[in-house]
This record gives sequence, structure tokens and C-alpha cells, in this order.
Amino acid sequence: MGERWDLGTSSYESYFQSDGTGILVAPNVVRRSGDIDIREMRGVHAFAWQPGKNRLWVGKWWFGCMGNQLVNMASKFSEVDDGFEFAPTSAKSIAEVDTTDKALKWFRFDPNTRVQVPVSGLAK
Repeated sequence: MGERWDLGTSSYESYFQSDGTGILVAPNVVRRSGDIDIREMRGVHAFAWQPGKNRLWVGKWWFGCMGNQLVNMASKFSEVDDGFEFAPTSAKSIAEVDTTDKALKWFRFDPNTRVQVPVSGLAK
């Protein structure tokens, strides 16, 4: 059996701006960072659990991760539109991110769509 692409660790960094300005370097921005660690499930079917760290935080919300490169677009592990939008970037520093830049692509929950975002070519 081959190596599973969805297992392992990933690091994340998130920024949440609640005042609507989109300025991510303001003092009121909530910055969070951490690691997720997706491991083989343990247990049997309905009684199975993830022994690794499978949640990441954005502001006061947590989002489930079904793989080390797969983040749910709804809070917790639900499949409902909570109104969240995400925009992956290639920026090395949050100061480089212009939330009004038209090249920045925002993604919103859609239960009928699976989005893969290649890191190369991302806007800042």
C-alpha cells in the first residue's frame, strides 16, 4: 500500500479582522498559528476518532481538518454555510497582503465544489 498524502503535519497561520477595514496589521487583528497533525483513524466506524490534532483556529472559530492539506470551509465539522470566506496567499508576511487586491481569490463554502489551490501562482 502506498504512502497516504493526507496524513502528517502542516503549519498554519490565520488572521481575523472584525472591524471590516480589511487591514490585517491593525492592533485589533486576532492572529493565530499552530500545527495540525493528521494520523490514521483509530477505532471502528461510528466509534472511530482522530488521535492527532485536527483543528485550526481563525479568530474565535475552529475549523476541522480532514487531511493535512484539507480544511473544512464550515466551522467545526459541519457541512453548512456559516458565511466564512478564505483567501490563500503566497505572502511571506501579513504586511504584504492587500485584502482589496482583485488578484486575491476568496473562497466560500459550497457543498458541491471541491477546490484545490496550488501554492505556486498565488496572489499576495
